[in-house]
Amino acid sequence: MNTQLLEVSQGDFLAAGALGIKNVLALTGDHVSAGDDARAKPVFDLDSATMVQMLRKMTDEGVDLAGNKIGDPPRFHIGVAANPGADPLEAEILKIKRKVKLGAEFIQTQAIYDVEVAKRFVEEAAYLKTPTLVGIAPLKSLAMLDWMVKFVPGISIPENMQERLRRAREEGGKEGLYQENIRIFGDMVREIKETTPASGIHMMAIGFEWIVPKILEASGLRVENGVVL
Repeated sequence: MNTQLLEVSQGDFLAAGALGIKNVLALTGDHVSAGDDARAKPVFDLDSATMVQMLRKMTDEGVDLAGNKIGDPPRFHIGVAANPGADPLEAEILKIKRKVKLGAEFIQTQAIYDVEVAKRFVEEAAYLKTPTLVGIAPLKSLAMLDWMVKFVPGISIPENMQERLRRAREEGGKEGLYQENIRIFGDMVREIKETTPASGIHMMAIGFEWIVPKILEASGLRVENGVVL
């Protein structure tokens, strides 16, 4: 959940807990200037670190940030995001370290398109002893590829990967592009699994969900009844 006004955030989390939601990814979120109304004003009563602190108090102590007792408090498993493409990476690791000290229980990365970037990040963050999920986002179209390259901070897509996808689309149409996604990201999942201590993969395939089991199968993992084996 992105950070919001403090009172709204606490109310939202109480409602989420009442609905049985257990896993929370605490994000600062994009600046409001990235939205569709230029009149919006940024309000940051909380950043992602203080949100983790708030969630820990709710979960562990059964109180809100003001110390008010919560009847039947929620029980959250709290995660934070990371940008493995940050430069310098050391500053990003220090930010995550602060959040882990405040009580974050897992790390979920921005989408990665270079296995070496994933390896370096997971190795650098290993001393935090916090499970890390590596983000992977298949590219449904060349328009998505171009948008990711031009407009998404922290995303770097290697030139050779871009060339493979463009050639596949030119020679094989949409189906060719889909098959190249399966090959590229299947190989990436396999290499991350075999060469890093990452705890898992977070596959981000918005509007492209059908390709996820095909990528996992191409990586050598078995998928039965929706369960990865």
